[in-house]
Amino acid sequence: MSNIKTTVAVPESDLMRVALGALIVGAFAIGFGPIFVRSSEVGPTATAFWRVVLAVPVFWLGMNFEGQKRAVSIPSAPSRIYLWLGLAGLFYAADLAVWHWSLTLTSVANATLLTNFAPIFVTLGSWLIWRQRFSRTFILGMVVAILGAAMLIGQSFGLSLQHLLGDSLGLISALFYGSYI
Repeated sequence: MSNIKTTVAVPESDLMRVALGALIVGAFAIGFGPIFVRSSEVGPTATAFWRVVLAVPVFWLGMNFEGQKRAVSIPSAPSRIYLWLGLAGLFYAADLAVWHWSLTLTSVANATLLTNFAPIFVTLGSWLIWRQRFSRTFILGMVVAILGAAMLIGQSFGLSLQHLLGDSLGLISALFYGSYI
């Protein structure tokens, strides 16, 4: 039996088409995610759990396929790196859990819009923790983007006492989302 490996050259234009197709499919999947979560029969926390667990085999296959193409040497890292990675994972898990509860306690539009306020928390965290300064152009761009998102949601967005808990969870989810970023 021979250990000869063959490689096939794939034109870059074909790779770009595949990447664009994957991007479009991913955008649709993310766009329909809140609706699927809302219609799930297992509850918000279980839905968040299964969304992550069911993705593991796909990532595992991808990692194994990638590993066969080339050997990867992972340098040793200081233990504090693993602490930061673990913390990011906890923030991600909290983001999913809180957002899924938000989707069940308010409208899909409110939960999605409020969760996507994460850049506000990233900016605040950068300013508070690392003393990052932002230009007026950056701040203006962020305000315009947030107003644009609010306009896209339009009249679907509405704050009410009836949905106050769900809306609050949407903002808390944005805090967790920004924290893991």
